[in-house]
Amino acid sequence: MGPTTAMRFAVCALGLASLAPPAAAHVPEGLVPVYETVTIEPAGGALEYRGRAYDGTLVVRAHDDGLAVVERTDLDGYLAGIREVPFSWPDDALAAQVVAARSYLASDLARGRSDSGRKYGYDICATTACQVYAGAGLETEEGGDRWAAAIAATAGEILVHGGGPARTFYHSTSGGRTEPVQDVWAGSTPVPYLVGAESPGEPSPFADWRVTLPARAFTRILTAAGMEVAGELEAVETLPAPPGSGVWRVRLVAGGEANVVDIAEIRAALNRHGGDLYPELLPARRSNGRPYPQAILSYRFDLALERPRARLSPSIRRLVPDDDLPPDTSVVISGRGWGHHVGMSQYGALAMARAGASYADILAHYYGGLRPEADGGILPDEIAVGLAWEQGEVVVGGQARLAGDGEPLLGDGRPWRLLYDGEGRVAVVPPLARLRDLLGPRPVGIPALGAALTGRI
Repeated sequence: MGPTTAMRFAVCALGLASLAPPAAAHVPEGLVPVYETVTIEPAGGALEYRGRAYDGTLVVRAHDDGLAVVERTDLDGYLAGIREVPFSWPDDALAAQVVAARSYLASDLARGRSDSGRKYGYDICATTACQVYAGAGLETEEGGDRWAAAIAATAGEILVHGGGPARTFYHSTSGGRTEPVQDVWAGSTPVPYLVGAESPGEPSPFADWRVTLPARAFTRILTAAGMEVAGELEAVETLPAPPGSGVWRVRLVAGGEANVVDIAEIRAALNRHGGDLYPELLPARRSNGRPYPQAILSYRFDLALERPRARLSPSIRRLVPDDDLPPDTSVVISGRGWGHHVGMSQYGALAMARAGASYADILAHYYGGLRPEADGGILPDEIAVGLAWEQGEVVVGGQARLAGDGEPLLGDGRPWRLLYDGEGRVAVVPPLARLRDLLGPRPVGIPALGAALTGRI
């Protein structure tokens, strides 16, 4: 939710410009209160941030690179906000997803916070880098009551291995088979329950996919990612590794020189730079006209050059030398699945549930025979979820109680704007309506305005 027109006017009146994160605001001395940490608690209904609702307490803290926003919420509240699969799926598919998500959280907590988590003060992030967390209110959506029922039916259940929580990676679609962890992420140690499994019958639109790029566009994208591609692309091929023996690689021949790189580097380059350099080509469009969710959906794809000569009739091909063909050679990328292919395939779980498998059987199939068991009380009551960081501006709406470094601040139900001042502090700009309530009919002079902003009238 962005600032209202009135809110923007109030900020301009103070000389505070709109921010492009993590730029610092100019905060006039004495006019706007500043703090190291601001806490925002719901005071009737959920808080609103970035178009989503949150029932927990939002903690906004200043760092050297901007503001970080963390929600403190209870365990079931966190699980209720997980948005990883459609709530219309069968009960056992939902239950399998709940146990996988709870186990993944438990594993994250047992491993300790990441570098980013330690810096910004969160246990787990809210994006696909961890688990997709969408905040409060999902139970009111269509099918949301079924997701809540799956959480309740599996209360306290996780997968355990070696006396601790299993690292339950999961992904959308495998395209027929999941993979051993060491075959996907270079340098990974084999894990007994992440060994790969057959996953037939996935009813996913991403089971198979195909992307075609001009060869020169392909090499330009790789160059933007820092790879050395000398001259025109002459050959490209995928080098699969035997199951369990390591990651797949890609062989590139350009300018007479051959290079071999991990397939993950090719995927990362195309996903990171392809859409910026060639937005008309990447992500490619599916047969129904909709774009794929990413440029390259997985680590399992074959690469091939398609030359113009191959598109000519056999009689013409015999007459046209390769050197005389127009330079529109293409790279064809044929892949399967969406995601990293490690652990449970979500569409595979859907297929198994539709075939009558229980959630325990689904989990055992994808995690090397592990079955749900009680967590033994290792999960805490409260979870810190990282919502955003490196922010220059944070706008929070809803009925709220605010405190700056522990000092209560007066609040109401209109948006509050929190700004990064560039010196490790949070500047708090109240709603315009709050200023009017505080100042009353008196003329608004700078001293009165300053007093109102600091809550001292």
